[in-house]
Amino acid sequence: MQELITGCIDHLRIGNVLFFLLLPLLFLLSYFSSRLSITGYKLFQVFIGFIYYLLILKGNLPALFVFLNLIAVNYLLLRNMDLFDNKPSVRRAILIVAIVINLIPLIMMKDYLPLLKTEPNYFIQIVGLSYFSLNVISMFVDFYKRKFRKFFLIDFLLYSIYFPKIFAGPLVRYREFIRQVNWNYRNKTFNDLNLGVFLLALGIIKKWFADYLFQYSSAVFSNPAGFSGEELFMNIYVYTAYIFLDFSGYTDLARGTSLLMGINLPENFRSPYLSKSFREFWRRWHITLYQWIRDYVYIDLLGGNRKGKIRTYINILIAFILSGIWHGNYFNYIIWGFSHGLGVIFTRDLKEDSKIKRYLMWFLTFNLIAVLWIVFAITDISTLKDYFVTMVTGFNPAGLASFVVFRTDIVIPLILGFGIAFIDSWLKEKFVVNLPPYRFYAVSSILFLIAIFLLNYKVAVSPFLYESF
Repeated sequence: MQELITGCIDHLRIGNVLFFLLLPLLFLLSYFSSRLSITGYKLFQVFIGFIYYLLILKGNLPALFVFLNLIAVNYLLLRNMDLFDNKPSVRRAILIVAIVINLIPLIMMKDYLPLLKTEPNYFIQIVGLSYFSLNVISMFVDFYKRKFRKFFLIDFLLYSIYFPKIFAGPLVRYREFIRQVNWNYRNKTFNDLNLGVFLLALGIIKKWFADYLFQYSSAVFSNPAGFSGEELFMNIYVYTAYIFLDFSGYTDLARGTSLLMGINLPENFRSPYLSKSFREFWRRWHITLYQWIRDYVYIDLLGGNRKGKIRTYINILIAFILSGIWHGNYFNYIIWGFSHGLGVIFTRDLKEDSKIKRYLMWFLTFNLIAVLWIVFAITDISTLKDYFVTMVTGFNPAGLASFVVFRTDIVIPLILGFGIAFIDSWLKEKFVVNLPPYRFYAVSSILFLIAIFLLNYKVAVSPFLYESF
């Protein structure tokens, strides 16, 4: 049991300790520290964030040194921006310096210089650096635009190292995060805490299905030439289900843990595979990253839609290409980002004026996004080309029917996985809200028991995909 739990939620690097000892203990200590004083509560959260980060680095002291120095430099820059409040040119210069300083370690770690290299260098592996950089840059821009005026060292430290969001967010703006911290348990009911347990259980169930489906996808990606056209075709949907279950499962675990710590992190997914356009998809998928790119790249940096239709389309393409490049220095990410940008442009003005049109729009959007996930997954362009050539030339309808009938070990979990994906937002936003409290407690308990049961059914553990970004 211990080994299974440790493995199944290994991407949180705590495993069974989180589940049976550490999380309940952290909840109690968080709650009682918040009752004593807000400063004590913040200090405790910083302390456990630092300990957690120290553990996940596994003794990588250079990475810890760089990370702590980044935090210190960012605080000094923010303090100086505050000191020169009445000098716009100096504030702007500090903003530019801050953005550059936070991008340099990211560029070096992902080996964008030179772009001709194919393998990331990882000269210093800083866990969660991408999300740390985006969070800090948003904080500097918001402070520069005076969206908040006051900040304290303890708040800045907590924003930088709050442990549920270290790996992959969700991204949260400084002002909103500190507001949540200051309110902590004071605006939380027992229902909110129960929602935390519900999200933890749901996240483990999603992660279990992701791990199960990953076994098939990883085998296919390791040797696409060894599979038939119909098997490659089915893998498109297996991987599409996997990437949602893996990432949204992590987000549910992070949000559930954070709710028990007294802080409500923003939702990152709202059943994105129900989208009827690419534009709608990006309002449902990785929501906080989309909002970051929209606000700080598309609008602030590129000018948004203020300079005519052609410039708007160019800005959209640039924003999505940059979002692709953010994932890594492989050309497939550029193709993926560019394709999504085109999808947003072409579906920008579509009208859902009939049921048939809505269904067709959903069908086309879902399948195009599924195909693009293969572009996202395969970093080698030659292998990517061979994948689609083999799939098209070697496809056999009879073989597909045979796969559906005889590979129930894949088909049934795939159907259940998509079922979870399609009802995900309904479960969180309508079903849970409309349930009487005692029924919600019962549902959470049942879901929790299902999660424990699944943890006892051993499957191969997939690495958390977005941790690598």
